[in-house]
Amino acid sequence: MKWILACLPLALTLVACEREPENYDDCILKHVKEGMDKAAVSAIVDSCYNKYEAFKCNMKKYGRDQLPEVRLISGELFAESKHLDFIIHNGSKLYVRKIEVSINAPDLPTPIVRELIINQRSESVIAPMDQAEGRLDLPVVDDYGKLALDIISVEAGICSK
Repeated sequence: MKWILACLPLALTLVACEREPENYDDCILKHVKEGMDKAAVSAIVDSCYNKYEAFKCNMKKYGRDQLPEVRLISGELFAESKHLDFIIHNGSKLYVRKIEVSINAPDLPTPIVRELIINQRSESVIAPMDQAEGRLDLPVVDDYGKLALDIISVEAGICSK
């Protein structure tokens, strides 16, 4: 019993010495283990990104007319998988996090509002005067050639690391 009590401070010291990773790469190396499936690795990558790489932002929602410098500049439609890959241009002086668009087509009874996915990450931002890739999941319609997309709001603000 005396031996256990004598070793207890040493054991507590060793546990306390296992430090948190100091950066994104160390976080990945510490938490990704051999044999993990893609979903587990993806969750760790997202978690490490949010902790070490993500911007801390003070965001505000803007209407389309308040931030016209943010626009979709090109896109490629994939009708069979019902999504649109596109390039977003942020010509504003703010960081952009979320963009909501209205999707309209002749056979839709009302426009559908969807959030664009930027750089395949939910917390990704587009820097001022920069571009990013995006993806939009589309509703099922008869003729994708007649889709109309309109930006209805943009979440943007000032960010820092």
